[in-house]
Amino acid sequence: MAAVEFSTPGPGIGVINRPERMNAINREWIDDFHAICDALVNDRSAHAVVLTGAGKGFCSGFDLKAPHEFPEEPGGSVAAASPDFQERLASIPEKMLRAPRFSN
Repeated sequence: MAAVEFSTPGPGIGVINRPERMNAINREWIDDFHAICDALVNDRSAHAVVLTGAGKGFCSGFDLKAPHEFPEEPGGSVAAASPDFQERLASIPEKMLRAPRFSN
């Protein structure tokens, strides 16, 4: 996982962070976050996952240094051009809520 750092500072505790970009969101961040969630669902030792920030901010929003990931359609907007990106991002909390390991 290149975009997201995942560490286990103690038994049953996972920490997710992307400190060098203040958790700026890009496609790789979303893919990594999904992969971490998928792995933790089956990890019987996982009890808590912390999404944290480091430095001067928790999350700076979209990673504006990756504009190629958000192509703007002529006469449109970046958001309108990326419904798949938005759906994949929005599905993270839903995935966590539906996971039996996290919802009990």
